Amino acid sequence: NAPILRFDTGGSEKMRLDASGNLGLGTSNPNQQLELMGNNAYTSKTRFSYGIAGSNYFADWGYNSNGNKVYLTITDGGTANDVIVANYNGNVGIGTSSPSSKMDIRGAGDWYDAGLIVRRDGAPTQYSAISQHNGSLNIVSVVEGGGGNGEILLSNHNAGSGTPSERMRISSGGNILANKTATGQILTDG
Repeated sequence: NAPILRFDTGGSEKMRLDASGNLGLGTSNPNQQLELMGNNAYTSKTRFSYGIAGSNYFADWGYNSNGNKVYLTITDGGTANDVIVANYNGNVGIGTSSPSSKMDIRGAGDWYDAGLIVRRDGAPTQYSAISQHNGSLNIVSVVEGGGGNGEILLSNHNAGSGTPSERMRISSGGNILANKTATGQILTDG
């Protein structure tokens, strides 16, 4: 028989390293190089803790058999929040444990809490956001400390060419400006 390394506590096996080099925690029959198995709703949990044992600051990454979800939960001072959840049909949720589309971002409060932000790295701070607030879809361009106009540009791009071609612009003053169309027609601002 091939050698097996077992770790028992009180007569109960807790960990096993089999002859194939597979390590199992919570299972005596690991099928992968590392397999974690639990026996409650939150199984196969991995915890990353901050500070000393028993602290209230940690992250859990695991599998929840209730609803077949993979999740990342952050606990800060004893309050747990599911940060990212992916369910069995491929939906991913940020800020929700029940994502209803391929990417479901939820939040409450200000306009930027329930949205996607794309930020320029460096000064001055510049970012754009797509968010939902008060029943409206918001597309926002923000410039803090100068260095930009805070305009919204719609462009298209042929992968074989260099830079994107601007087709329409909403200026920082609220005017809508459009470039020439493919037929050469010029659309004026208004």
